Amino acid sequence: MKTDKPEKSGKRRKWLMIIGGILVLALAYAALATSRLGYESPNYAVQQREGDVELRRYPAMATVATTMGDAQLRSGMNGGFGRLFGYITGKNADAQKVAMTTPVLIDRSEGGDLATMNFVLPKNVADAGAPTPTGESVLLRQVSAGDFAVIRFHGFRDDEAIAQATSDLEDWIKSNGWIAKGSAMLAFYDPPWTPEFLRRNEVLIRVEH
Repeated sequence: MKTDKPEKSGKRRKWLMIIGGILVLALAYAALATSRLGYESPNYAVQQREGDVELRRYPAMATVATTMGDAQLRSGMNGGFGRLFGYITGKNADAQKVAMTTPVLIDRSEGGDLATMNFVLPKNVADAGAPTPTGESVLLRQVSAGDFAVIRFHGFRDDEAIAQATSDLEDWIKSNGWIAKGSAMLAFYDPPWTPEFLRRNEVLIRVEH
């Protein structure tokens, strides 16, 4: 006597796989919708592209910045973010709310133990004159225009991944005849809850010929 149990079981597994795939896509879309999508980012012009590396020309960027106190990112990340978040939510001389942008920039001092976290100010705020910070250790800053070599990497923002990406970028800079000017800067586009495979992380190094 024939039975249709194996056939039913196979169909059930197929539908479970389809439903699981839809749920994964929905979660991925939700993660992106709550991360970098819809946020203003600095405009730049790509001069050269090779794999995960781009040579970009950035305009001057107005930022609000604070010292994190740890170039290795093991401490100070939350405190730095909290101070800058306070600024954009009204802790400034005009009690003005400022829109969040991407990426969060972290400028690490060359050979030092300090790092500076930056929120790039929206263009309309920068053009109108950004309100003066009132929070402790928060200041307005200008990142000057110029050419930057940039490498993108995905996944966790741990020291090992950052060190590997920085080393790869430094090799690319040398092999293409550029001269690095200053230390590496990190750019994080997504909040910590964004799935690892969707995160956009970058290392930037200012370069000159």
